[in-house]
Amino acid sequence: MEIRELRAVVAVAEERSISRGARRLHITQQSLSATVTGVERRLGVRLFARTSRGVEPTAAGRALLDHAPAVLGALDAAVAAARAAGDAGGALTLRHGLDTEPFVEPFLAAFRAAHPAITVSGWSGNDTDNLAALRAGAVDAVFAWALDGGHDDLRTAPVDAERTLLALRAGHPLARHDAVPVAGLAGETLVLFPRASAPAVWDHLVRALRPSGGAVIEVAASGQGVMVDAVAHGQGVCPVSARLANRLRRADVVLRPLDPPVSTPLHLAWRGTPAPPLAALLALAAGPPGRLAP
Repeated sequence: MEIRELRAVVAVAEERSISRGARRLHITQQSLSATVTGVERRLGVRLFARTSRGVEPTAAGRALLDHAPAVLGALDAAVAAARAAGDAGGALTLRHGLDTEPFVEPFLAAFRAAHPAITVSGWSGNDTDNLAALRAGAVDAVFAWALDGGHDDLRTAPVDAERTLLALRAGHPLARHDAVPVAGLAGETLVLFPRASAPAVWDHLVRALRPSGGAVIEVAASGQGVMVDAVAHGQGVCPVSARLANRLRRADVVLRPLDPPVSTPLHLAWRGTPAPPLAALLALAAGPPGRLAP
């Protein structure tokens, strides 16, 4: 089996979908389906079974997937070691979205440790401004939420994925649930940041939390702390990142997981053929999602 084939099998298993796996790998659905079918034919086993929820690994698929992290991790480590040994230095200028620090900081710490000769500089801002800077050539790459479509002029790769919690005012009827059912949000007002500041993740969250439509209000400024303030004042409910929970926790607001769970991907975006410093950053991004979680 080739490494690309193993990555294809892993993508389908993690996404529970051929179509989502194809988007993640930046290939067509037909190409990914043909790759998986070819692996199954050569191994003489079925790796996936279709269910009402998508595709699920069979016993044979799970046996293969049990070994996949070690195989891919060893390959990534070998590539990183080779690049580090031959690192001639260079510089990277990056931007990252608001409230991405718990994800970006450990990622860049790991990168600096592997490539001490590469100078990394950057700052935060909203996704719209960051992507405009990327398109203008002012930065080398951008970390942004949910860039899984609508950016044909950019190349993207998933870096991490974050579990989304729901913030409710203390005493809210839905707070009695250990996990708030998404279906129960139909009559609730959803508090979000301005869509103009980060349309991709705004749309992602509305699709996830508003499957049947409903009221959405926008606070005047970006940032999850501002949204939680609005919740505390009775303006509605809002999504927050699980890794920001300790920072956002307060006595008049409760945080609950969602049922079904909602996650938001973090992407790295760039343009054109990457120079060696950016190629080294992308090699780290190719590791398994969530590997940098505290």
